[in-house]
Amino acid sequence: MLRSVFVNIIVLLMLLPQGLAIKWMALLHSASVATIDKTDHCESLVGLTKRQIKICKKNLEVMESVRNGAQLSIAECQWQFKTRRWNCSTVNGTKIFGKVLSDGTREAAFVHAISAAGVAHQVTRACSSGALGRCGCDRTVRGFSPEGFQWSGCSDNVAYGTAFSKSFVDARDLRAARGRSSARALMNLHNNEAGRKLTKNREKLKVEHIRSSNIYHLSAIVRSCIEMQGVIKVLETFSYVIEDEEDEAYEVSLTVDIVADYGKTWVKVATRNPFHLYQASVGHGKYGRKSIIEQIEDMIECAEQNHHMFAAPNIVVRLAAGVTKELKELLDELGVQVIGEIVTSDSEENVNVTCNKQLELVDSLENQLTSLENIHLNIDEDSEPSSSDIISPESNEESSFFNLQSIPSDAVLNLDVSTFLAYVSNMTNGHCHAKYKEKLLMDLAEMERAHPVKPVLDQLFQVCCKTAHRDFLEILSTVGGETEKHRASEMLSKVSVVPDNPSPKALALEKTSKIKERSKIVFGTGDSMKAVTVSANLGFLRAAQSQGIKFVAFVHESRALTECKELKNADDN
Repeated sequence: MLRSVFVNIIVLLMLLPQGLAIKWMALLHSASVATIDKTDHCESLVGLTKRQIKICKKNLEVMESVRNGAQLSIAECQWQFKTRRWNCSTVNGTKIFGKVLSDGTREAAFVHAISAAGVAHQVTRACSSGALGRCGCDRTVRGFSPEGFQWSGCSDNVAYGTAFSKSFVDARDLRAARGRSSARALMNLHNNEAGRKLTKNREKLKVEHIRSSNIYHLSAIVRSCIEMQGVIKVLETFSYVIEDEEDEAYEVSLTVDIVADYGKTWVKVATRNPFHLYQASVGHGKYGRKSIIEQIEDMIECAEQNHHMFAAPNIVVRLAAGVTKELKELLDELGVQVIGEIVTSDSEENVNVTCNKQLELVDSLENQLTSLENIHLNIDEDSEPSSSDIISPESNEESSFFNLQSIPSDAVLNLDVSTFLAYVSNMTNGHCHAKYKEKLLMDLAEMERAHPVKPVLDQLFQVCCKTAHRDFLEILSTVGGETEKHRASEMLSKVSVVPDNPSPKALALEKTSKIKERSKIVFGTGDSMKAVTVSANLGFLRAAQSQGIKFVAFVHESRALTECKELKNADDN
């Protein structure tokens, strides 16, 4: 049954890297789980999430069917890919396919679909055969003969099998769907459901199933990322507050397809037929579905509440299938930039042909992803979400450590004490190979050798507040060396000192171990001036963000005053 269902499956492709492994399939390595008769035994099964362990404890007798489902899925996968370079070969460990499923490939999508179907199939068969006491035949299939006899048969209990598969197999991705890896997790869930649907309906997967997976939309996003400059986020979620008809305010979320120009531009990507988009925009769309005009209006309102560098991000609408003249005029009235080929009613047939040929995009996605990797998107799922305008340099062996393009050319720069210390330190001025007793200083020296701070800070001097100026001089007089003091004198001659003027939102911060009074004044003064605060104090920015306060900042690595702590010779050890 399973083979006949999947022989014609069209796999679904996820476009974002760093996938979630199907670790529960490590049950395959267990000789048998039929001997599990106590809930404590579930803890010993490798590869299960906490949610799956709970399901195991409540369904001990079903776990052997789950293992059989994994075994059946792999056997089917190996048969389907027997003539391919990758043929579903397995390895020991929780990631039974190694690193193959870590990327969003068609093979990974197939495995997700067929594994979900395998569990549904085996649990269904176990129910029908009487192997499971909690379920049996599907008694909903019944009828009457012409003579009036009532009949029913022992049909496969597909409903129970698919329900259990959904609960168990989807457990890991359901949790991930609420986090940073939500886009990939949602696609995994879609693939799982596609497998269960085929098991239930025993029909071929139609082109419409692929279209409903947003593969065209994701492909267009990849193309846009390659073509645009300064892409830092993909499928990023922002929150904003709206008021209903009764003037009650509540918070809603909006997902931006692409954040480009280092945060200054939000991009909306649309792939629908341009004539359908226009018809929906003038009131002829499906009930309950927002038109492209309404979506852009929401996007504009969200941007007004999520400023980047003290200004609302620009909105760009990229229409992959083209745009009608009438729709472009409506979008122009909203003040957004529209990118897309103008199409007329005479070209509607060509548009439909183009849409039908969009399956060709799938074959070119691997090349697109290769190009995408070269622009180093900041979409690491392990990194913390950042809703503040924190321009934080990301260490990368293949790219410049500091991204000065992130700072607008006309930005006012407000300097923190940590920036002064880094600039005048002996370590950043040719002494990064010096030796120190303290391990911390040795670590900083190693970081300086890898990523020199001085060349960047040379370009970032403008103003500082009175508190930053005073505290820096106090630190310098206490631990600074003579050369560092001379260097500081030259540096301060380039800096304008402004009065302390912390903004109300900075003063509203509650003091914690990371939020000190000086930091509130320095960052608050920069906020009042609408300046970019240059600092190494990432701890303060994160702590402020945890209280819902955002600051615009450029973050560099920290350095200490080191002249007086340098070991002059081996005897100093």
